Amino acid sequence: MSAPRLPRFRPPQLATLVAHVPTGEGWIFEMKYDGYRCLAAIAGHRVKLYTRSGQDWSQRFGRLSEPLATVTAGSALLDGEVCAVDASGRTDFAALGQALANGGPLVYFAFDLLEENGVDLASRPLGERKERLEALFAAGGARESVKLAAHVEGSGEQVLDAICRAGHEGIIAKRIEAPYRGTRTQSWLKVKCIQRRDFVIVGWRASTRQRGFASLLLAERANGRLRYRGRVGTGFTFESAASMQRALDARATKTPPAIDDLPAPVARGARWVSPDLVAEIAFTELTADGLLRHPSFKSLRPAPEQTPVTTDRFELALRGMLAAEVLGVRLTSPDRVVFAEQGVSKADLAGYYDAVAERMLPHIAHRPLSLLRCPQGRARSCFFQKHDTGGFPAAMSTVRIAERDGDEQPYFIVEDVAGLIAGTQMNVLEWHAWGSPAASVERPDRLVFDLDPDEALPFSDVRDAATSVRDLLRDVGLESVPLVSGGKGVHVIVPLRGDVEWPVAKQFAHAVAELLEERDPLRFVSGMSKARRVGRIFVDYLRNERGATAIVPWSTRARVGAPVALPVSWKALADVPSASAFSIDAAIERAEAEEPWPEFFSLRQGLRSAIGVMSARMEKGR
Repeated sequence: MSAPRLPRFRPPQLATLVAHVPTGEGWIFEMKYDGYRCLAAIAGHRVKLYTRSGQDWSQRFGRLSEPLATVTAGSALLDGEVCAVDASGRTDFAALGQALANGGPLVYFAFDLLEENGVDLASRPLGERKERLEALFAAGGARESVKLAAHVEGSGEQVLDAICRAGHEGIIAKRIEAPYRGTRTQSWLKVKCIQRRDFVIVGWRASTRQRGFASLLLAERANGRLRYRGRVGTGFTFESAASMQRALDARATKTPPAIDDLPAPVARGARWVSPDLVAEIAFTELTADGLLRHPSFKSLRPAPEQTPVTTDRFELALRGMLAAEVLGVRLTSPDRVVFAEQGVSKADLAGYYDAVAERMLPHIAHRPLSLLRCPQGRARSCFFQKHDTGGFPAAMSTVRIAERDGDEQPYFIVEDVAGLIAGTQMNVLEWHAWGSPAASVERPDRLVFDLDPDEALPFSDVRDAATSVRDLLRDVGLESVPLVSGGKGVHVIVPLRGDVEWPVAKQFAHAVAELLEERDPLRFVSGMSKARRVGRIFVDYLRNERGATAIVPWSTRARVGAPVALPVSWKALADVPSASAFSIDAAIERAEAEEPWPEFFSLRQGLRSAIGVMSARMEKGR
């Protein structure tokens, strides 16, 4: 008898937040768990655990695999929530974080059955799915860490009242006759005991007892206007308050935003900021005057109309903290904002590198590095560092390389995702690498042509220039790939097999730059003179010498917008609007899609034959 097939991930159904409990027949009500959404795919003794975005977190929730494997001898796809239960019997996200960090007990609450023994149940009514789920659990017996989520038919108001009095977060209302849909629907509704909403931060009141703010001034945007909603001064940790103050200082302005219904006593003594930060606030209700009652700060968000976010930022931060914990890297102050304009925290950045590590590591691993470190975030002082001077986590390795004077110096190298997260802990916002691996530093295995445009040129000119570089290289027998730099231009990168040393590679790159200028002097310039670069694109060939570095594919850039240096195909480059078009969220989506450079590491191109062709072309042109 063949082993049962492991069910595949499918997008989970999401609930719509509403203010009131739905009335009428046909609804069931469950407790809203304060945990982490998780689909459990089971087939015999095999278990895979997926986040709601489809990330495989089987290792991170690994202690649940064994008990889940006992649910069925066949196969099943469960929908549920991974939780930690506090001393009062409530699920609590803070307790979940501690349990994951300290190896504490986890509980999986199963509330839906999407597939059983190869039969897709998603089109069946919820009531039938619930019955089959109950039968599955009844056959398997009781388990300490895998539980069946309870539900009640009808009496939604009484259920919510009881749940809230017990100190839980709220309820989920579900249509009993509805099928399962892998999107946000009106057949699943969530009603919270405590409301949460996003409010614009418009200013702050200074503390009389300590440096920094005592409370934030909040407003809500409606019909293009800001209406005052009150102040919030609770819910901050020491780290989040410090991060918030830095964000406020960066946006300070003497002129208050246009705010409706702003009381004069509040305005007196207030300090104002540009209204481009949003705070998630928990509160009980709005008063008759439209002010928040019992507000508490929950998180900082970027303004949605300015910075669209596609990745679940909460999930990304948790991913970063879990990856650091699993890999043994201590991530201090994980909620410290490193890109203030986007609200990107250190934990978000660690989660980003964990998400793209599979694509990034082949381009950075075992290469000497230069690190751009920004200890106070992108907007403050940053500096390059290439030698290890101590204080870095052990996951950041080093290799000793002889300098021109013969002295050996310790250069940083990264070997795995732990190294990327260790660098994030040390406030690295940009990763720059040599064009040769540490094992053969004298022989480059790639060339980089950095197309640096005059500020006045549109990006379409840079795209066209990149294709011209590609075509010239093809004429001499070399294939290349484009990297959208995250800065101003495009890097055209040529993979090599390392058959020449640096002086020869630099000479060839210089010849390519000169030939481009010779063919099209109104568009290209190969010299460093800034006066000659006005209105043209500088072909920076100087990345191609011993000790020079270039931005690593998938690295963030320490620039406004937290852009990423992203590999794209030549076809995709035609649709890229700017060199800084890709955020970390967009980069994660690209990392999960098709590889843009599928032949990069299999193209074992030699430079010697290309040099011969180039020499002949240049001699013929004289």
